[in-house]
This record gives sequence, C-alpha cells and structure tokens, in this order.
Amino acid sequence: MVADPAPPRGGWEATPDSFQRLLRWLVEQPPQTFGWCRTRWSCAALALTITARIGLSYSRETVRRELHSQGWEWKRAKLKAKDDDPERARKLARTGATIERLRRDEAFFWVDELDIHLLAKVGYQWMLKGTQVEIPTPGQNRKQYLAGALDLRTGEIHYVIGPGKNNLLFRQLLALLSGALRPADQTPLCGRRQLQNSQGQGRRSVARETPAGEGSLAAELLPESEPD
Repeated sequence: MVADPAPPRGGWEATPDSFQRLLRWLVEQPPQTFGWCRTRWSCAALALTITARIGLSYSRETVRRELHSQGWEWKRAKLKAKDDDPERARKLARTGATIERLRRDEAFFWVDELDIHLLAKVGYQWMLKGTQVEIPTPGQNRKQYLAGALDLRTGEIHYVIGPGKNNLLFRQLLALLSGALRPADQTPLCGRRQLQNSQGQGRRSVARETPAGEGSLAAELLPESEPD
C-alpha cells in the first residue's frame, strides 16, 4: 500500500490546497496500486479514488480542469526499448571507432529490417448517412518484410522487400549493396536484429555475396535495442 502524502496543516479538508496536493501526488502513482485494473488514470477514476481515501468528493470535470491547470495533458505514451545488452558500451565504442577511421574511398551503412503490416488502418472519414465504406483485408496475418541500409555519408537508402524476415532477405540486401560498391570500396555494415539473430550466417553471407575483385563488406553489431 502506498502511503498518502503528508496532509496540509489541520488535516485533509475540502480546500483547494488539499485537493491540488493530493491530486498532484495521486496522478503520479500507478492505478493498479489502488485496485484499478487499468494502466492509465481517467479523471473519473482519480475522483473516485480521492473520495475513497479521504472522503472529499469532486467531479471528474473538476479533476480534469485541475490537471490542466497543473500542466498535465492527455496524450499518447511512447514505447521505450529495454536497455539490457551487457555489450552495449563495447559495441557502440567499436562502431564509433569504425566511423572515425573511415577512409575517403570507404562507405558506411546502417542496416536494419522491419515488418510491413498490410492490413489498412481504419479511421473516421466522411460518409453519407446510412452507408459505410468497406476496405478489403489482405488476408489473415499477411505481412511483407523490408531490409534496408542507410549510407552514412550520402543519406541514400538501399532496400529490398521479401515475404519472410530471414537470412535470405539479408543476403539479398548484401547483394544489392555489393553491386552498388566500387571495386576499391571497403564497406562496414552496422545493424542489430538480423545480424545479431543470425550472426554466424550473416557473416558467412557477407563473404559469399562479395565476389573477388569487387567491393568488400564487413559486419559490425549494434546493441540489441536502442532505448534513446
């Protein structure tokens, strides 16, 4: 159980100061702590919790106005990746050193991949009364996968798209980059996910997809996640 904040002098009374202090403290606590099966506070839940704990009754609209006056606003949270890679510092240091040592005849690519969801996002739009726009679905759980490489110096993006996120997709990207390199180029690739999940296969693919006499590719690993 979370202890209530220190009450104002004279105890909790139906005063603006008491209400403001309690609300300011309460909104920073997780709702689950007070028995709510939810991850975010609503104004109604805040008002009911205040009443249950100290017997002061306020409407949800009063709570909403007070939150706005204290600088709070209702907006979406953002997801943050876990920073649990023990090799994070070493990998970033190695990547930084590679960039600093780049010669004029070398290129550097940031490499990653992503899922492309084919199911259209459905939102509100104008429709005539009594009608509803229908948008066909692509099929259950259908996706496409993209592997891309961003050239550090030019900002150019190279990419390939395929039906699966696997070693073949990564090899297709390597083949694309190999064809774009000049014979003298030595190109480091920095990425996580595919390079990490199939590190051995990925490095062997680098050697296979670089014919003799053409530009060469060298793989570097980034941390598993990027919380920043």
